[in-house]
Amino acid sequence: MHTYDSDHDEEEAADLQLTLDAGFAKANKINNSGGRPKAGDYDDVGKEVILSAATRYRCLISTGEGFPDSAMEIGLAQEAWKLANDHSGLPAMVLTPDIAKIMSSLASIFTKLISFED
Repeated sequence: MHTYDSDHDEEEAADLQLTLDAGFAKANKINNSGGRPKAGDYDDVGKEVILSAATRYRCLISTGEGFPDSAMEIGLAQEAWKLANDHSGLPAMVLTPDIAKIMSSLASIFTKLISFED
């Protein structure tokens, strides 16, 4: 059950305003599953961009370094997010830590499948 937290809501509003001032939109989270973040937690538009970015992220990993270090993962996630946003034709959305986790978890499943094929 979600409890009202005025400090948290004010911080979210301030973050959203800074994001909008910078020319970015924020993916709208419609569910708070409480556990691991997942694409289904976001509205249809956000989910579409997240899944597109995850697909692009997997492609970048599979065509480059199959087992990137943390710094490379961040760079690839940012590149995939930018490509997905550009392709969507919508105002660019901010890559949040939760969205990056979703992309990474989907890509790690793919990476594990590749490693078992050898």
